[in-house]
Amino acid sequence: MSQVEILAAHRPLRSDYGLITAGEAMLEAVDKVAEEHERNIRMFLLLLTGLRALGTAPADPAAVAESFLLKMLSASGFHPSLTACAVCGRKGPELFSSAQGGAVCTGCAEHGAGPVSADSLALLAGYAGADLRDVGHSVMDGPVRREARAMLYGFVEYHLERRMRSLPLLARSRALT
Repeated sequence: MSQVEILAAHRPLRSDYGLITAGEAMLEAVDKVAEEHERNIRMFLLLLTGLRALGTAPADPAAVAESFLLKMLSASGFHPSLTACAVCGRKGPELFSSAQGGAVCTGCAEHGAGPVSADSLALLAGYAGADLRDVGHSVMDGPVRREARAMLYGFVEYHLERRMRSLPLLARSRALT
């Protein structure tokens, strides 16, 4: 490489702590899954879409990052089961296990699966299916969001097989802005 040219500086992302932490979580996640010296145009375009979505200054940048994480997991082959048991396919699972691929029913759950609310699974399913530009227009907080966030972050770290330093910052970013 002999020359670089900046095409998009993403200046708005540098002016707000919530946008910075959301962008950092997205960049760190891509860095963890990207193979060195291998082109991954799909991941690049997903990241670019995520950064552009953050550039619109959504009310809840963390929701954009969380939606991005779900899409990145799917693109990497680790999409969590959120609407049916990851093992048998039964609807209405009551437990969640990162090791088993997401939501599981009581009959299929292995040791370590924890209880999960249908509302938290529905929130994550909504984030997984939504366009990144449509997520984060309103702020949602409370026990459902906290449970969904904990499940997602645990799932991400389990399947990436490493801790992500940006996730605790992302979880706290709403309280600090």
